Amino acid sequence: MSEEKTKKDTKPETVQHTAAHEKDNWETVFVAPGSGKDRGTIFVGVNGKGYYVPRGKSVAVPPEVAEVLRNREAQLEQAEAYSDSVSNEN
Repeated sequence: MSEEKTKKDTKPETVQHTAAHEKDNWETVFVAPGSGKDRGTIFVGVNGKGYYVPRGKSVAVPPEVAEVLRNREAQLEQAEAYSDSVSNEN
């Protein structure tokens, strides 16, 4: 009996090294460069697959990764607005 491979390859991809044929319906995103410890790449995991998205560059990503990044940005804006409203109450 042959032994089947049961472990799924979960190594994250670097977005810029993905095959061109997979990029047909991908979206271009730009993640602003951060400061301090936020200067590196952003890890996005969707459905068991991981992606590293570099900051400060426009890169093509799958639609589901673009959605996660849009949701991230919206949440950051809401958190900042809440923080400002709380600090103005004092």
